[in-house]
Amino acid sequence: MILLNANQNKFTSNKLAYIVALIFFVSTCGEPTTFVSSLAYADSGSCSSNDVDVDDATSDNLDVPLNTSGNYTVTCKKGGPFYVSTTGNNSNNGSQSLPWKDIQFGVDQLSAGETLIVSAGSYRETVLFSGKDDSGSASAPISIIGREGAIVDGGTLSPSDRQGLITIRDAQFIMVKNLELSNFRTAKGVEMTDTPVGILIEGTSSNISLINNRIHHIENLSTCDQTSDCGPAANGIAVYGNTTAAITGLILNGNEVYQNILAASEALTINGNVDGFKVLNNHVHDNNNIGIDIIGYESDVCASCTDEQNRARNGVIKGNRSINNSTNLALGNFSNNPWYGDDGGSAGGFYVDGGRNIIFDGNHSSRNDLGFEFASEHSGKSSDEILMINNYVYKNREVGLTIGGYSEDDSEEGGGSATNIYVYNNSFYKNAGWGTEINLSYRVINATFTNNILFGKSSVSEIFYPETNGQHQHVDWSNNLWWAPDVSDRSGVPGLASSIVQDPLFTSAQTGNLDLLVNSPAIDKAQLQTNLTHWNDSFWQDQFRGGVIDVHGKADINQKNRTSNRLDIGADEF
Repeated sequence: MILLNANQNKFTSNKLAYIVALIFFVSTCGEPTTFVSSLAYADSGSCSSNDVDVDDATSDNLDVPLNTSGNYTVTCKKGGPFYVSTTGNNSNNGSQSLPWKDIQFGVDQLSAGETLIVSAGSYRETVLFSGKDDSGSASAPISIIGREGAIVDGGTLSPSDRQGLITIRDAQFIMVKNLELSNFRTAKGVEMTDTPVGILIEGTSSNISLINNRIHHIENLSTCDQTSDCGPAANGIAVYGNTTAAITGLILNGNEVYQNILAASEALTINGNVDGFKVLNNHVHDNNNIGIDIIGYESDVCASCTDEQNRARNGVIKGNRSINNSTNLALGNFSNNPWYGDDGGSAGGFYVDGGRNIIFDGNHSSRNDLGFEFASEHSGKSSDEILMINNYVYKNREVGLTIGGYSEDDSEEGGGSATNIYVYNNSFYKNAGWGTEINLSYRVINATFTNNILFGKSSVSEIFYPETNGQHQHVDWSNNLWWAPDVSDRSGVPGLASSIVQDPLFTSAQTGNLDLLVNSPAIDKAQLQTNLTHWNDSFWQDQFRGGVIDVHGKADINQKNRTSNRLDIGADEF
């Protein structure tokens, strides 16, 4: 048998055929869930530990892939693992001692269940997974895994249209892990339609996992601005659901995306017909536009889709750090992002533009232009059903959280809305510029703010700002903790009668540690809110027992358990 030792993460073998039932308790969105996997192996006499493809699509310490049903599955591979090396030769057999030379050549040789190991070195090529021939299966994914120092370098290449250093198009059950991708850029110029991407996923792709990759210096060097007749873009990671068959089973875990020149686009974007995704433990920092963006309704993404199809939906965004993403960031030859010019900072750390049914849980957002933004740039459209819990939002340049369309005229660009927004148990600290800790723009409908800590930069009365004539409906505030250096003026504070005005006593707020001290007035003072039971998609049934979403999370931002009878205000549970 081949037996997984969960403590040592190793395999042992003998010659008996065996089936191993394995139970994992996995915390997804704070909900402990029991998964049972049957790891079955035939006694072929040739299946050894080297023939077993075992790799990680989760944030735990186990090195086993998670398939779409929530089960861990390990299978004997048909062959390999195979290897590529910069000193190899494509006429070799792909073994460790006789590796191939090019990643693309290696990918073209793989069948379902096989793995390609990329040795250290710089590979100056683009790589394409395309269609059935480059696909794995649920029980036998295809994996490409980089060893330390394995770099896909686009420094001598130029993008054609929208192109990734790695592109996955119309392919299924693929994992890309531990690669560095860099130096993919356009030529300089005004009229620029090409879009370089670190890793691009599009078409009818499904069950794609991107794990622990480093993506940097993906650059659109156009000098286009908003008055130009061009639409420049670049992305570190881009997922485009551009067909009527949705991209499903997407996992982006542990990737670092940084120092990219993005023009009018985003460092990590999920756009269009994408249904069911997890964005976990990524570090997105020092890019000159939006950090993580979930998008809907862009007509050029999926022209054949209905409006409802053409929006990213049903996703968990948990444990990520989005830090220092700003359109005013100096990168390369640019002192700021030329698309925006001197308009001021507008890059959100986390942005939902037309997406729906999204959970933000346990993320850090700091030194971005906007900490979080939930809006819709499209007239008459909405970002809808968003649960924001257990996040630290601190020292963003302009605003902590802004919600609603940004145009007063609902027929113009920015004339959308934000509906059914739940903001519970977050900690805000000194976010302010043109905005406040929380800003309501236009057309915020059905929003609830409860159990949040709101520590303002100047005065309590300036922590919250609702746009004049904002057309808001059913916005409820209760049981929040408000504090600022000046607490003398409390005018305009919503829900003040049912809230606390005291110093929350953070551990070290100036350094971003918003954990509570032992004598914090926030301890044991939270009020339980009603769990969500109306998110009926099968994705949520898989993530939460019975489809019941705990709106406080089972754990806080530091993965300490929440207890319903002694719940604290803010993101940290003392």
